[in-house]
Amino acid sequence: MKSPVSSEHIVLSRDAHTKASTTWEAARDVGTISSNQSKYIAAKLLSPTLLLSLWEISSRVGLLDARFFPPPTTILPAFFHALASPEIWNAVGVTLLRILIGFLLGAIPAIVIGLLAGMNRLVREGLAPIIGALYPIPKIVILPLIILIVGLNDKALYTVVAIGVFFPILLNTMHGTTSIPSILWDVAKNLKANAYSRFISIALPGSLPSIITGIRVAWGMGLLIIIASEFIVADRGLGFLIYQAWQTFAIEKLYVGLIFVSLVGIVSFVLLDRLERLIVNRK
Repeated sequence: MKSPVSSEHIVLSRDAHTKASTTWEAARDVGTISSNQSKYIAAKLLSPTLLLSLWEISSRVGLLDARFFPPPTTILPAFFHALASPEIWNAVGVTLLRILIGFLLGAIPAIVIGLLAGMNRLVREGLAPIIGALYPIPKIVILPLIILIVGLNDKALYTVVAIGVFFPILLNTMHGTTSIPSILWDVAKNLKANAYSRFISIALPGSLPSIITGIRVAWGMGLLIIIASEFIVADRGLGFLIYQAWQTFAIEKLYVGLIFVSLVGIVSFVLLDRLERLIVNRK
């Protein structure tokens, strides 16, 4: 005779079937995600490859003037030669030091003032006409005035970068502070927290995502400003290297300088992404 099947066995069988189905669905989802990621990576690699191939072919057949757009295969030897040369690395180091100093000089006061303006409407309204008047002015335009004031030296570069990065960080910090839920300010008011406590405990943590966004925007702007300024002021740095290559019509060297500027931008934005994830996760 067949032994009777208990309800307990039926429940266990159903649980096992459910777990197996869940495991299969999870594996399917992982496979789908991996497939999508592979497609995205392939797209990222394919687009620059196609662009370089079109450039190479167009330059070889005469669609592009090879004097100004040499084939990428002729730029590669100059790039690898630069990698082994201390000249390019000295230029990268000098440019990075200049932008870091100028960035800190502009970012720190921008964050402090932005937080204060976000917390106090009177300060915010007082800053509005000043920001509206100064922010639209291209910062590279005021470089001659800065040179007249501080001289033809690195101080002029620090100053123009500081001014350039100040406004994006200020505006993003103000936006982040004013976007903090009002209930948090009400709780702080009921607890009779002083201004310093509200600044440290509410304004700064609540504005961090917006501050990081402002830093990302400002860093790219600062990189553009420092390279353009080095054309005029400096006798060292990536901008000066590119300008010198233009003067001597060393086109391959000019493109090598542009490649290193791009690499600096890529690496810096990767580091900023990691910093953002670290800060937001801790928050």
